[in-house]
Amino acid sequence: MLFVLGLQGVFLLLLMTQCKYLIVYTDKLRFINPLLPFIRKTRDWSDYDYFQTVQEYSRGGYHEAIWLIKNNKLKDRISSFYYTNFTELKAEIKTKNLGELEINQFKQLLCLFGLSIKN
Repeated sequence: MLFVLGLQGVFLLLLMTQCKYLIVYTDKLRFINPLLPFIRKTRDWSDYDYFQTVQEYSRGGYHEAIWLIKNNKLKDRISSFYYTNFTELKAEIKTKNLGELEINQFKQLLCLFGLSIKN
């Protein structure tokens, strides 16, 4: 019983942290939690130095992701795995594009936990 409850907790945690509604405005970006819509995170475009695209790997294959970067650290990410309107979102980003970032999967994981992107 505890195992099943633990799995449900992990599922809800992933849903709350990874799957968000994303609204792009001309001057800001807003992330809204689908389970608890009163939890919102709003960022100005000036909160990011630049963005780069990254090929992230999952069991389903490779997915393109946008990494929004500040001070050489990953601040937010937008993945084509979670957003069906990824192409439209990518076109609406109002910060500098530095192209594709090619790093291995292990370093991608470390960057998600706060490691500097450029060492």
